Amino acid sequence: MSKSSSSSIVPFISTISTICTIFGVPMLVITLLCAFIAISFSPILLVVGMVIVTGFSITMFVAALMFVAFPQTCRKCLKRLRLWFVFLTPFHAVFVMVLCLCFSFYWGLALGICIFMHGEVLWDRSTIEYRKQYVVDVMDRIAEPVLREYFPIRVCRDVRWKDDGDEKRHRRRLIFCFHPHGIYAFGLFTLVFRRSSGFDTIFPSLKAERGNRKGLLVGVASALLHVPVVHLMFSYLGFIPASRKTMKNACSSDHDVALIPGGIKEMFTSGDSDSDVVYIKRRRGFVRLAMSSGRDLVPVFSFGESRTFTSVKAFRSIREAVSRRFRVSLQLFHGRWFTLIPYRVPIYVVVGKPIDVSSIRNRLLRDGVTDEEKIVDEVHRVYVSELVALFDANKHLHSGYTRTRLVLT
Repeated sequence: MSKSSSSSIVPFISTISTICTIFGVPMLVITLLCAFIAISFSPILLVVGMVIVTGFSITMFVAALMFVAFPQTCRKCLKRLRLWFVFLTPFHAVFVMVLCLCFSFYWGLALGICIFMHGEVLWDRSTIEYRKQYVVDVMDRIAEPVLREYFPIRVCRDVRWKDDGDEKRHRRRLIFCFHPHGIYAFGLFTLVFRRSSGFDTIFPSLKAERGNRKGLLVGVASALLHVPVVHLMFSYLGFIPASRKTMKNACSSDHDVALIPGGIKEMFTSGDSDSDVVYIKRRRGFVRLAMSSGRDLVPVFSFGESRTFTSVKAFRSIREAVSRRFRVSLQLFHGRWFTLIPYRVPIYVVVGKPIDVSSIRNRLLRDGVTDEEKIVDEVHRVYVSELVALFDANKHLHSGYTRTRLVLT
């Protein structure tokens, strides 16, 4: 085969694989849905199915015309967007299927699924043995185009942390505290996918699976880990429920741990351009966790995280109250073209110098301070001051943060 013919075949194969990647999984879901419609004989589902199939057919026709007219541009766009379809499709498929079941003759099955999911949320799974390193390695390679090309996301060391010797001598397990939450916390994935984000290159002594140090465990909302099918993917990546019992068990292992102290409440402050809001003043749980486990706290700030989506402010206070009550986010937001695709804004994830919690505790004990709450307050004060200093010293890295202020609440 000649060189010219092979060069013409490669883009064609790339285009076909891209189309299959984006539309293959949704098409499978729609096919299963149509089969279910035929079995249930539900008039409502029949109308919904016809609308979905018609809309999908029109979309495929328009996409084909776009590929004929602008092949290079479409191929480049689809390369950047295909991962969002892959990651978001499982969420959409589960909820669409449950919603359709509610309007069919099999509404009892939908009720059973909802009861199962609710029971899973109430049942605290404290085990941390779900993480699979080979799954992390595979997803690390898949996520590389998003981390490096789409936003892009870059990992940086705090400009004040210049002594590499401190890092090389550091042998304690760490608790990474990520700020702010944003909507999806994209910057947090730089700690999970360390090869593609460059984390292992910047911090070689913190490399996963080096010596006795194992991979990272990430504490997230319990509801995220109890969605059928989806929870397997996140569990294999090392995501665990951010409950007190589970995080305590994780800190007793050889894994580093990451968490987001701001939680669900911080999601509702995303989208503000003049300030980044961090809920930290009343958060003491992560400090107590570090003190009980003897770990160091590492402040991590993600510049640009809060600007990946635009938040909808309608009924914000009501949605926030319901979200905190049931531990499920009801945040309404949109990204590019009023879709779930995030804006292309650069994200700089700055990792601060580890805070030696044990030394602060020992110093206070030598000074005669034995009250545990006073020690917690002092460690918390030191952490907050370090977080503010990290923000002020590194905000020049992001061009959109020259006039942005950090609001602590």
